[in-house]
Amino acid sequence: MNDLARRPGVHYLRKLYRDPVTGKEWNIIRDPNRGILGVASSSDKEPIKQANFPADYTQFEGKKKYSEWEFRWDVTPPKKAATTTISGLQTSTSPVKTSPGP
Repeated sequence: MNDLARRPGVHYLRKLYRDPVTGKEWNIIRDPNRGILGVASSSDKEPIKQANFPADYTQFEGKKKYSEWEFRWDVTPPKKAATTTISGLQTSTSPVKTSPGP
């Protein structure tokens, strides 16, 4: 049993899943002040995908080993693009033009 299972308090996972690449326990990413921050594989295998990730997964770009892929929950999500208004477009609050009646 690893230290995730021995930790007292609230547990958000119903069971401890194994690393799907190695079939072993995950390497734990820790911070001395905040505790466990995430997990990483121990595999030195080369990832099948190395480029063209969606915007939320760009941290995996160019990684040469699965062990370089860190699954952390302290990462600030990427900022959403600023919304812009294009003049002349009809919105839900704009009056709808209809064709003239008979």
